[in-house]
Amino acid sequence: MTDLKQRIETEIVNRILVGEYHSGEILKEESIAAEFSASRTPVREVLRSIVAKGQADYVAGRGTAAPNPDLLTTISLLEALELIIPINTRLSVERIGEAELPRLSHFLGTMAAHAHDASVPAFTMEYWQWVQVVLNGSGNIYLIDADYTITFHVHRLRALAMRRWSESRVIAQKQWTIAYCTELTNAFLSRSVELASKVVSNETGKLRKDIASTLLGI
Repeated sequence: MTDLKQRIETEIVNRILVGEYHSGEILKEESIAAEFSASRTPVREVLRSIVAKGQADYVAGRGTAAPNPDLLTTISLLEALELIIPINTRLSVERIGEAELPRLSHFLGTMAAHAHDASVPAFTMEYWQWVQVVLNGSGNIYLIDADYTITFHVHRLRALAMRRWSESRVIAQKQWTIAYCTELTNAFLSRSVELASKVVSNETGKLRKDIASTLLGI
């Protein structure tokens, strides 16, 4: 992939992730091409790529759209995540290198800096970077691929939910996320597989409750 296409794809995927595109919103080739001073050909290739990776939907007759999972799909994603995350996390705790720990600490610090402001995109991106380090640390390419796709959509749903919540609830969610990441980072430092598995189980259970409650308007 050329540098231009990589830059376009990274930016579009990030915007989808943090909820800048509404669910079902069409990603217009001409607008993206103009923004990046590119022809429509590389933009079209980027959109095909993110559809193939499951990060966007193709709508016949309309084009590429930001993903818009229904309630059943969302529940299925969360159930799959609950099975995969503990396995990946245990592997990560066992295998992640000492050189990665400062990166995790950096992301924690940046997330904390956004815990009391309205920058949901900035907070979400730091959280996503943190997650990617953890996923890649497992070293299992098949689990990484599955986890990456599922976690991407769950993070997008969480970002969309946070945009709808009151400021106090968003701050509380951010603080809880930082506490979870801090505890799991400590598990990496101590290589405590039991703790990592326990923390992640709590994470997925609460995540499912948070998102389901938001979708149901509770």
